[in-house]
Amino acid sequence: MQTIEKFLKIFWAIFLFQSLSLADVKHEFYILHYEIYIDLYNGLVQRNGFYRGYVLIKLATNQSLNEINIHAVSGVIQVDSILVQNQKLIFQQNQDNLKIFLPRIFSASETLNVLIYFRRESNFDRGFYFYRKDEVVPNLPSDIAYTMTEPSDSRYWFPCYDEPWDKATVDVIVKVRKNFLVASNGLLIRDEVLGDERTFHWRSLFPMSTYLITFATSEYITFSHWYRRISNPDDSIEVKYYVWREDSAKAGNAFKNVVDMMKFFSEKFGEYPFEKYGMVAVYPFGYGGMEHQTMTTIHRRWLDGNYEGGIAHELAHQWWGDLVTCENWSEIWLNEGFASYGDALYTEYKYGVENFKAKLQSWAIYYFFEDSIIRYSIYNPPPQKLFGTAVYFKGAWVLHMLRNLIGDSLFFSVLKEWGKRYAYSTGTTQKFIQVVNDITGEDFNWFFEQWVYNSGYPVFDYNVWVSNDDSLSLIFQVRQIQKNSRVFKVPIEIKIQAGDLDTLLTFWNYTIDTVYSVKFKILNAIGGVKVQFDPKNKILKKVESAVSNAGEIYLSMPYSFKLYQNYPNPFNTSTEITFEIWGSGVWDCEVNVYDVLGRKIREIFSGKVEAGRYRVNFVADGLPSGVYFYELVISGDAKKFYRDIRKMVLVK
Repeated sequence: MQTIEKFLKIFWAIFLFQSLSLADVKHEFYILHYEIYIDLYNGLVQRNGFYRGYVLIKLATNQSLNEINIHAVSGVIQVDSILVQNQKLIFQQNQDNLKIFLPRIFSASETLNVLIYFRRESNFDRGFYFYRKDEVVPNLPSDIAYTMTEPSDSRYWFPCYDEPWDKATVDVIVKVRKNFLVASNGLLIRDEVLGDERTFHWRSLFPMSTYLITFATSEYITFSHWYRRISNPDDSIEVKYYVWREDSAKAGNAFKNVVDMMKFFSEKFGEYPFEKYGMVAVYPFGYGGMEHQTMTTIHRRWLDGNYEGGIAHELAHQWWGDLVTCENWSEIWLNEGFASYGDALYTEYKYGVENFKAKLQSWAIYYFFEDSIIRYSIYNPPPQKLFGTAVYFKGAWVLHMLRNLIGDSLFFSVLKEWGKRYAYSTGTTQKFIQVVNDITGEDFNWFFEQWVYNSGYPVFDYNVWVSNDDSLSLIFQVRQIQKNSRVFKVPIEIKIQAGDLDTLLTFWNYTIDTVYSVKFKILNAIGGVKVQFDPKNKILKKVESAVSNAGEIYLSMPYSFKLYQNYPNPFNTSTEITFEIWGSGVWDCEVNVYDVLGRKIREIFSGKVEAGRYRVNFVADGLPSGVYFYELVISGDAKKFYRDIRKMVLVK
């Protein structure tokens, strides 16, 4: 705690500056702090979920104003009175807007406290959810109430300024029955029992976007793990879980790797940025998980043990979504794509690269299916696809392709700088591009233009054939055949395997139809040549080729040659040298021996040969002990087709 308190002095100066900067662009005021009080006691006793309470909003003006507009949905949130400096104010509530007329004109940079008394006497399931245990099948262990508001449903459970770019610190105070527990943001600073009533007071040390404010309450039990910060192992933070008693055993198994995840993400993204972490399991729940700041809400079924990817995803959101939040909903891929790739990165670390690649490939398949129905860019997706497959999975692939472009060292430096530069603030795609450009020293606008701001993906048709006009060559033809999408600029890796040859070449492709030619001095192809297109699956793409199977092409070579190691080696007096020829025709063949100075000392074979396996005997009469080299040269039609050299050792 001492570490946190020292940090806060510096943090608040930075936060105030960032808030002013955001306010300059976005709004005539910005919220500094919410104190939210919810009296749910009677709603739990009467089992209707109704509550009354207040919200004390501390805000700062960014310009002169005599009224403010915030959000509170009429018909769900009933505002009873509003006070500033103990003076009741006139207000108008219309649909989801709450207009408040201030008692005077406030100048720019003034602060004021607005106290709003309100109640929620509605069963409308949005923003706030209440379920009786006997109205759910199967029955619940207890009645339950919780909030879930992304993207813009906070206005359904308390009056607020409900925009993602507005960040504020929060106190959440909830009164419940004494057998209930309350999970919420930040640190628990008060748990007070008075008769049958119990009041929990949670306080966040760090600002959050409005949709990340939460509470959940039920007859839970709680248990904790502890994470030791990698930056200071003497500083531990609590990881606190809330589940029903009936689920406690399987919860222990489901959460067993959470601390390990926190350590891994802290190493890759920068130190865990908040004062605690926790998870609360709820049901019924129309989602998988929700990354409320320091207290993730998860579906009860995640306790079954088969949802570790979801748990990793929501934890990664504490950095990407909570620490750095998308500035508006058109930038949602910065939350969801980043958290999805965080899940994939943990899979790579914990379960190996093959499982990592399999996860990414399965995401690509899901994305391709959605794209076949509706195509959209991950920047500013249509409202019905704000949380669409492309936002999550194509967004993750964008980061994967960027990582492959710039390498691991620069990629993770980019992520750490992204978290550092916009900590406790908001980000945009343009801001992220600037971080990438700053770290790499290159301009990657083209990359984000095609993958983020535009839709679709490349579809490749490619072919390979052998040419031996002047020398042995492999000819590659790559065509982009996608419809209703741009031509993509991508680096394509081609893997070639032939006999002893195993090489990986990279070609930049940025036209509809491109032909590449690769010449080889030596190409030993026992059984042919295997060519793989993007063998490590680094590009989000489809390959549709009549001559390839999953991006692989096998070629039969018109001819091939191989020189083997002599035997025995080392040798005393004589040794056998073997070479092999495949293909039709008659070839000029030479086998020569050289000393370590490169001087030719013997020609041990010269003549015309056809396809077959040949052995020649080398007798080292008159030669001293030492290292020698033997050479095979194959020629025809006045040009050299093959030359290979191997080492042998003479010991007398």
